[in-house]
Amino acid sequence: MRPNQIWALDFTDVNIGGSAHLLIGVIDHGSRKNLALSFIDKSAGSVLQLIKSLVAAFGKPKAVRTDNDGAFVSEEFEAGLKSLGNRHQKSDPHAPWQNGRIERFFGTFKSAIRHIQIDTKAALQQAIDEFRFHYNHIQPDQNLGSRTPEMAWIPKFDSSPQRIPLFLPCTPNEINVSLFKNPKPA
Repeated sequence: MRPNQIWALDFTDVNIGGSAHLLIGVIDHGSRKNLALSFIDKSAGSVLQLIKSLVAAFGKPKAVRTDNDGAFVSEEFEAGLKSLGNRHQKSDPHAPWQNGRIERFFGTFKSAIRHIQIDTKAALQQAIDEFRFHYNHIQPDQNLGSRTPEMAWIPKFDSSPQRIPLFLPCTPNEINVSLFKNPKPA
């Protein structure tokens, strides 16, 4: 499957000091690139706003795959996807394996952060940013021929008129910028 054909979306909770924080994840099926892992409220409007920002950054997928969470089956969400020109693929109820790439991503993410001391939302955001950078740019994936998701994303685009960035957006929050600061003279 080529990149940017199907995006998988789902919600997950991460607990910090007894408080649950809701995250949404978005994975591209063809490249396994994590397009988003962000704090969100569970409303169709918030999810649609995220999708619009991702379409602006990465181009439009042909389909969006979700489970049957209330936000994803609402009339607002269905109408919003239709207005964006996206097909909506819903998994069967109680069948998480039908959206397995995002479920696997969440398992990998939670396993990685389990070993990190996270006691604030800001610390969780830093862990998310560092994990996403490692996952997309450093960790090869066997299913991608030992390429990283970023390597699988870029070379497979066709010449369609979608907005395709040559260099994908990367904010300082996505990497540990302290690694790139000039060392202080001795």
